[in-house]
This record gives sequence, C-alpha cells and structure tokens, in this order.
Amino acid sequence: MNALDKALKGGILDYDEADFKLVDQTVEKNTQIINEINYQNHSIDERRRLFSRLFGYQVPNTSDIKAPFNADLGCHTFIKDNVFINKDSKITRTS
Repeated sequence: MNALDKALKGGILDYDEADFKLVDQTVEKNTQIINEINYQNHSIDERRRLFSRLFGYQVPNTSDIKAPFNADLGCHTFIKDNVFINKDSKITRTS
C-alpha cells in the first residue's frame, strides 16, 4: 500500500516513506489549483473547468461550487448532478 492509499484509509504516515512524495505532490498540485480558484474572479464555467482539473473528471454542468473552497485531497472528491456547494467550504475525508 502506498502512502496516498494509507492516508486515504486514515493510516499513520511515516514522513520517511519513499512514496510519501506522491502525497506531497498531490497536495502541491491541488494547492496551486485551489489558489487559482480562490484568488481570482471566475465565471461559473471557468470555476467548473478549474474544479474539473482539481477533481480529475468533468464536473457536471448542473452543479456549482463557489469560492473560496478548500480540500485536502481534491482528486478524491466526487460531485454528481445538481450539487451546490456554497463559499467557504472545506471537503475532507473522515472515516
């Protein structure tokens, strides 16, 4: 099991694990996208495009997510049709 899988299952991570870089790279990539979402003005279509990049799939046209937004591992967030997430939301995984 790699460090990302372990993190998603709520396991304890050892920073010295060789594959911890995967978690760090994911967080860094997501932080860049989240900063672009939160610190610039965007139309609903532009936000949907940015959230699609963050989540790794096309967010449905019937859904809207307002900024500011925060997530720990955005690539494991799934938005379906007709979802509205208001500003100042943080999505985090709990077990």
